[in-house]
Amino acid sequence: MTTSLGMLIIIGVLFGCGVYLVMERSILKALLGLLLMTNAVNLLMLSMGGLSGAPPVVGRESDVHTEMADPLVQALVLTAIVIGMASPRLWSP
Repeated sequence: MTTSLGMLIIIGVLFGCGVYLVMERSILKALLGLLLMTNAVNLLMLSMGGLSGAPPVVGRESDVHTEMADPLVQALVLTAIVIGMASPRLWSP
């Protein structure tokens, strides 16, 4: 499994900026920091999922890819995005 060094640097910068903003006293900056850290973790999960492959459907063949893509990583990131979009709705009156 190979991961791009540039992507890992971007993930590190996003996560570092998120941690810095969470430690600020302003609630808006803390929420923006949580948003940055969430995006960094989503990118990390996608990059650790490996290279793209054939569609993760049993019985479906691909001429280009010999191995199937891992659907677990895609499902986890999609779930994280949905929860992230639903969270502000829970906070509003």
